Amino acid sequence: MEEAMNTKVDSSKLNVLLCHELISNKPAMFDIIQTSSLVDCPFDIVLSGDLHDGYETHKVGNTVFCNPGSLARRAINDSYRLPQIAIIEAEKGKEPNIQFQVLSCAKNGEEVFTKSILEMLKDDNVEGDNFTTEMMEFESESIDVHDLIQKVGAKNGVRKEVLDYLAQKKEVEV
Repeated sequence: MEEAMNTKVDSSKLNVLLCHELISNKPAMFDIIQTSSLVDCPFDIVLSGDLHDGYETHKVGNTVFCNPGSLARRAINDSYRLPQIAIIEAEKGKEPNIQFQVLSCAKNGEEVFTKSILEMLKDDNVEGDNFTTEMMEFESESIDVHDLIQKVGAKNGVRKEVLDYLAQKKEVEV
C-alpha cells in the first residue's frame, strides 16, 4: 500500500487499485492499515482483500474503499458470515454504485466447518510466519478473558491505570 500511495496516476481517468492488503476502517490489534490514514490516496476506488471480514464501503478524502470480505471461509472462525461479492458500476467524476451480493450457493458455516484456524495450523504443523507464530503463542499463553484483555490492551497502548483497574475486576470475580 505504501508503494501504491506514491503511484502517479492519470487524473483524467478512473483509477482503481485492487490490492491484497490488510486495510480496515476500524481499529485492530495487529498491523492493519487504517483507511483514515489514507487521506491522500491517489486512486478513486481501492478494492482490498486479505481482511476476511471485509468492511462497509466508505470514503476517505476522494477515495472510496471497498472490501466485501473473503470468498473463502477456512474455519469455524468464519462460519458466522456468508461469502459475498461487490458489483461495481463506476465512471470518472461520479460516485460509484457498489452493491454487495451474498452468494446464494454458500452453505451456512456451521454446516461446513468443525475446526478453528489455529487448530488447523496445529494439525498441519505450520510454523514460520510471524503472524501464525504470534497467534499460536497468544492462544497457548492466554487462559481467560482477563488475560486476553491485558495482552490486547498492552499491545494497543491502553493506559496502565485502565489495565490495573481491569485487573482488579479479575481479582473480585475470582
